[in-house]
Amino acid sequence: MEKALLLQTLEEAFSKHNITTFAPRNKALEMDLDPLFKRFLLQPGNLKSLQNLLLFHMIPNSIESTRWPTEVNKPKNHNSLCRDSNGETLQVVEKNGEILVGMEKIIKPDDITRPDRIIHSNERVLIPKSVQQDFNMCRSLRSISAVILEGAPEVDPRTQTKETSFAGIR
Repeated sequence: MEKALLLQTLEEAFSKHNITTFAPRNKALEMDLDPLFKRFLLQPGNLKSLQNLLLFHMIPNSIESTRWPTEVNKPKNHNSLCRDSNGETLQVVEKNGEILVGMEKIIKPDDITRPDRIIHSNERVLIPKSVQQDFNMCRSLRSISAVILEGAPEVDPRTQTKETSFAGIR
């Protein structure tokens, strides 16, 4: 959190709310994430995406496992602390006897319980759509910028030799 420059944001959130965190297991962070996505998140220019990803795992109210939805397949939506969520919520639902946040299974409910916070462990990293879009845009721009610009060859009909020009300039 320190590297993501979120300490002040979290201090403010904890001073105003009890926080519930859906924390992915370490294996999800180490092995389950695409290496290109991890590299993207750790680049200094993508600090905002890293912050949004981390804050998306936190909601500004306390939800103990005893307060999870009791009606099967009736989700409860929660706003996260993510700044750029564009209305995207974290959905908590019971399906087939399991509690899911987003589409990820909670593997250790109430893993850590304190008066001001509750941490539930889930299987994978929750990725907000805004971060997915940032990553896809970056990846798309990288593939475009990796193209070497060169003009199409032109054939001089008088000599039948190829000459390369760029944008009509020789």
